[in-house]
Amino acid sequence: CTYKAQDGADNTDVLIRALPLSTSLSAEQIELLKESTEITASLSHPNINSPKAFETHGKVRYFVCKYPEQRKQQCHTEASRRLE
Repeated sequence: CTYKAQDGADNTDVLIRALPLSTSLSAEQIELLKESTEITASLSHPNINSPKAFETHGKVRYFVCKYPEQRKQQCHTEASRRLE
């Protein structure tokens, strides 16, 4: 599942991508995901939806990603077309 949200720390739009609850990960796999998230976050490219964090809350594991500017433009364009 993917949700749009606002990061309260810096007031930016973000995407929250939750892993299915059925996804079973070991502690080692979770650490690898956290490390790869940090590495990917350091990359800057318009075609990379850079994650800001990998989090765990209870049984739910999710990525917090930057909301791509391209997607913002698409949403604005789609909304404008609906109003016409």
